[in-house]
Amino acid sequence: MNEIMELMRRHATVREFTDEAIPAETLDHLIDSGRQAATWKGGQSYSIIVIEDPARRQQVFDIMPLPQARDCAALLFFVGDLTRAEAAMDFRGEDFYPESIESVLIGAVDAALCAQNVALAAEGLGYGTCFLGYVRYFSEEFAELLDLPQYTFPVFGLALGRPAVEPAPKPRLPRDAVVHRERYQRRDAAALTEVVQQADADMREYFGDTPGDSWSQRMALQFAEPQTESSTRLLRAKGWL
Repeated sequence: MNEIMELMRRHATVREFTDEAIPAETLDHLIDSGRQAATWKGGQSYSIIVIEDPARRQQVFDIMPLPQARDCAALLFFVGDLTRAEAAMDFRGEDFYPESIESVLIGAVDAALCAQNVALAAEGLGYGTCFLGYVRYFSEEFAELLDLPQYTFPVFGLALGRPAVEPAPKPRLPRDAVVHRERYQRRDAAALTEVVQQADADMREYFGDTPGDSWSQRMALQFAEPQTESSTRLLRAKGWL
């Protein structure tokens, strides 16, 4: 494996940061590295809102009480954004048809590809990263805080900073549980149960004496009850659905 592959395999979420700032030029380089990611039809259907002011990060924390959002050096909000696409349609004198799941996927995937590049570049310089999907549980509140216009929505946040601790990478599901050759390999209930049991065992081994959620418990926290409606309401209000 080369150095980049080793870096990818060492990825671990950092939730505790020092008070070291990220130099402005460095942060610009990280973001520019992200902006070179692949993007659907070159549209770059996202925007990045950078929050470094501690008072603003406190406002984020007041909405979404995650310490890493407050204590990081820089908090980046990745926002699906079709405002420039709308401007292109106006420029060409074309009608604008943004309302579709396809548009939502375009904005979300473009944002995710960019953010992953930013995270990889940051980790290559010794910074820690934490993706904050919990943002979507408060989509409407963040839309107001960030003054988001029509045809935008918050996809997730990314906390950046110098790690105060160096966590070990969490285990992943077995390769053959997620990688299929040539076509989807269907598994019966017993085989899928074995995957779940192995994932739970790996997570227990990872946490050791420190209590932690099992993999199945984490899935239950997400899928054992109806999903949050905040993003759905906002997507409709902002013209995506």
